[in-house]
Amino acid sequence: MNVNFLKLVSLKVTLVVGAAFGLGTSVWIWFGKDESFRLWQVYIVAAFMGLAGTGLLISSLAMTSDLIGGNTATGAFVFAAMV
Repeated sequence: MNVNFLKLVSLKVTLVVGAAFGLGTSVWIWFGKDESFRLWQVYIVAAFMGLAGTGLLISSLAMTSDLIGGNTATGAFVFAAMV
């Protein structure tokens, strides 16, 4: 298989998994109103939100790096514009 194809698929899978974790934990927060949620489930939700944020950040940075490609003269500007 083509290496670029596999790289693109893995980036998209990481993006989708990160978004799924984010949506899943948002639904969990929406319905988590009982006492067990306040006592111990909130820690698991925080960990999953961290996973979601990390996955989305890594995939967006990797896609931006692929977009810059060999044009390294303006790469720093593009990454600074993302922040």
